[in-house]
Amino acid sequence: MNPKDIYSFASDRPIKKTDDDLLDRAEFAKDLALAISDWRSKDSLVIALHGEWGSGKSSIKNMTLSVLEQAKDNTPDIIQFSPWEWAAQEKITASFFDEISKSIGRKDRSKAGKKLAATLKRYGQYLNTGESIASGLVNALPTLFVLVTVLGISGSFIESDLLKGICTFLLVLLGGWAGVLKWGGGFLTSLGINAESKAEAEKADLSEIRSELSQLLADRKSPLLIVMDDLDRLTTEQLRMSFQLVKANLEFPNVVFLLLFQRDLVEKKLTDDKQNGRDYLEKIIQVPFDIPKIEISKLHSLLFGKLNQLLEQDKSAQKMFDSNRWGNLFHGALHAYFDNLRNVYRYTSTLSFHFGLFKGKSVFEVNPVDLIGIECIRVF
Repeated sequence: MNPKDIYSFASDRPIKKTDDDLLDRAEFAKDLALAISDWRSKDSLVIALHGEWGSGKSSIKNMTLSVLEQAKDNTPDIIQFSPWEWAAQEKITASFFDEISKSIGRKDRSKAGKKLAATLKRYGQYLNTGESIASGLVNALPTLFVLVTVLGISGSFIESDLLKGICTFLLVLLGGWAGVLKWGGGFLTSLGINAESKAEAEKADLSEIRSELSQLLADRKSPLLIVMDDLDRLTTEQLRMSFQLVKANLEFPNVVFLLLFQRDLVEKKLTDDKQNGRDYLEKIIQVPFDIPKIEISKLHSLLFGKLNQLLEQDKSAQKMFDSNRWGNLFHGALHAYFDNLRNVYRYTSTLSFHFGLFKGKSVFEVNPVDLIGIECIRVF
């Protein structure tokens, strides 16, 4: 336990390295890292890591990346892109290549690295030309609609041609003003960037840029690993956009995608009248993995270990603790709540806080077994 984190509030954070593994999943992470580092092909590789809520997907991802970073040979350049962070801004597509370009620019200062970063940025700008214009128009429509409605209604009660003309003029003026307020300087800047990007793109069409990008990637000694986590948090539209990004870049060599999500949730979101969600994913994902299921006995051992750490903080609580009563309570009812890793951490974190509140100067102020049981009922 972190000495600065006396209440274990950080316990639900994913572990970072294999040394922190308490559930015997480090070997799986090592095997996954080896498969990624040894892969070579003319096309991209898409790996999916499936796991339910609280199963520890992010921990396995972190262990895998830690192993890859420590490897001496075939160490890939790791780029973590979270579509969920950009979803609220509706910039998943626009930010994808920009973030990858920036990451490569930071990690690889060589001439080839700088050229690859610049080409990726140019490729992304080519694909996103005009997106800011369309987004700006869509965002401004509600404001313009209100103005049109108000002035339209007002104009219907005015018979004078002069006054109607004034209303029309004001409508145009206010509409333009609303557009500037809605779009702002950022949009105008984006418009200029996209105009410049379009002019540059005219010099080399998309196929030429893709060809140049493919050659730059093929010349790299190690693969480019793009990690996309929390995909199951996205809406259906955002999911399709993210998977389309992956699908559109499958022809690039030396690129590996590692996608993390809960499969049944994503399949359900992608299922509609036109297609089945599972069939859709099978067209994109080449290598699916399921997170190794944690043995319930190991989860319970983790829980008991954390409870022991708590009791060791107070001698009075240790003396009052009735292990037989606790065993009957746990196996008789409470064990059903601790069926995943996140529930264990969630419970022990809040229990730690309340445990600290009942520490007296000379005696623990409640029966510790009562506190453990009542807190379980309160949390779950």
